[in-house]
Amino acid sequence: MPLGSGKDNVFDFNMSDFVSKYRLPVIETYNSLQFLQREGYMEFTEEINNPSRVHFIVSRDDLYKFQVANESFDRFIKLLLRSYTGMFSEFVPINEEALSRKSASSRDTVYQYLVKLSSLNIIHFIPGKKTALVIFTEERLIRKALMISPDNYLHVKEKYEIRLNRMIEYADSDNRCRSVTLLDYFGEESDRCGICDVCRERNELDLSKYEFDLILDEIKTVLGEKNPDAEELVKMISYPEDKVIKVIRWLLDHNKMLQDKDHKLMWKS
Repeated sequence: MPLGSGKDNVFDFNMSDFVSKYRLPVIETYNSLQFLQREGYMEFTEEINNPSRVHFIVSRDDLYKFQVANESFDRFIKLLLRSYTGMFSEFVPINEEALSRKSASSRDTVYQYLVKLSSLNIIHFIPGKKTALVIFTEERLIRKALMISPDNYLHVKEKYEIRLNRMIEYADSDNRCRSVTLLDYFGEESDRCGICDVCRERNELDLSKYEFDLILDEIKTVLGEKNPDAEELVKMISYPEDKVIKVIRWLLDHNKMLQDKDHKLMWKS
């Protein structure tokens, strides 16, 4: 496509063929298309179903003469005109399956009618297909004229870093249910699943979630005001000693609670 042309043009775009032909990395190519779209140079639609389209390229009078001279096409042309409007002025999306049902014919028969009418220069027929599209919203510019704004670049970078950190948090966490973490990322709430590795390890404490959370809340309250050692902390919690010890041990093992050289405990913020 020449420089300075192409505005509002629409092209089929096969990502696989494109990166293969020019030996480009897939992810970088996809991200580059996204950047160009954000800057308003083009639109990139990922793979979608594009319906078949039909446009009559003869006048109504000439079409009538054709129908009289070619009786075998008359019924199908009438079906088209009854089913869709505007076909003399522009391309109109059609549904071959619907036409097949209305005409009590096979879909292949409908397709053959459309192909034949196109070959006779009665219609322009664009068969439907499943493909991605590239739409040039601006004319083709020289490479030096393409600008990526700092704000767009930094915004994308920031969102990527957030996603990456959440992935690392999900993989590294050993004290929060995997399902709770995952659903929280998508803005949903959930109780512990009870079956992930974190839940199974906590279940080995022989404590219910309710008991664990109650003891945990009291420990956090105490450590927010004082820094007792483990023995003192156990006595300050109003739950059975054996259960409190299990929770304290779990918190220490999972680095949620720290112990200094004097064995004083503190909550890791």
